[in-house]
Amino acid sequence: MNSILTVIIVVFKTKRIILKNFLSKINNKYQIIIIDNSGVYDFDEFMHQKNIKIIKSKKNNGNGAGINLGLKETITPYAIYFDIDTNFENNFLDEFVKIISEFKDFAILIPNINSSIISNDKLIEKYDAEGAAMLFDVKKIKKIGMFDENFFLYWEETDLYLKCKKNNQKIFILPALKIFHDGSSSIEGDKIDYNIIALRNWHYMWSFFYFYKKNYSYIYAVKKTYFIFIKDLLKLIYYLFKLDSKNIVIRFNRVFGVICAAFFLNSFKRL
Repeated sequence: MNSILTVIIVVFKTKRIILKNFLSKINNKYQIIIIDNSGVYDFDEFMHQKNIKIIKSKKNNGNGAGINLGLKETITPYAIYFDIDTNFENNFLDEFVKIISEFKDFAILIPNINSSIISNDKLIEKYDAEGAAMLFDVKKIKKIGMFDENFFLYWEETDLYLKCKKNNQKIFILPALKIFHDGSSSIEGDKIDYNIIALRNWHYMWSFFYFYKKNYSYIYAVKKTYFIFIKDLLKLIYYLFKLDSKNIVIRFNRVFGVICAAFFLNSFKRL
């Protein structure tokens, strides 16, 4: 088994076909840690695979907390986290390992997600990339404190990137190493789930405000969210008159998320 890299994934009511397809892409020489945040899975079909370790969270504290749990259980020098709805070539991890062996001065390496970076450079130092896949130097990430578990959804990787920058820990994107991310495709169910829509929009705006309040100041967070808040409030009034239920849910929860963060309430909303 590869002794340098561990794969971490966090699942929450993930479609089993997506989980099976994802695991089929990982060579069994790599250790895999699956964090189950939903507590509803029967993992019997994977138990025969010696390279898979399954950890059931006692409580769903969010994606960042799930990754932290995986990092705490990692014994290899490096770990790579994937959103479960990412897609990549079968030799992707081997290519990543080659890069690690050539270049070690980093805290996080990020692949070119959805080909968003157009460059011939081998590495680009960047601190605001999408976090659908992140390779960590485990020792360095643990040293700076890993993910802030006050974030339940959204902005947790942005916060970690800023924490790296403040601690002089480098983050690089690898333009040549490409991965595709099909966001929000992993949860069971095909119908519109208003509870999930409400959850995502509430947490996006709560985390938005909290990120700027935590890292800059309360006044700065107000300035960053003020016009967005007013826009969402006006749209909420408009959609109430139109009786547009989906957009009412979206705008109400965006407004409510900002209000809760502004009044120092914790990130409490759950399914």
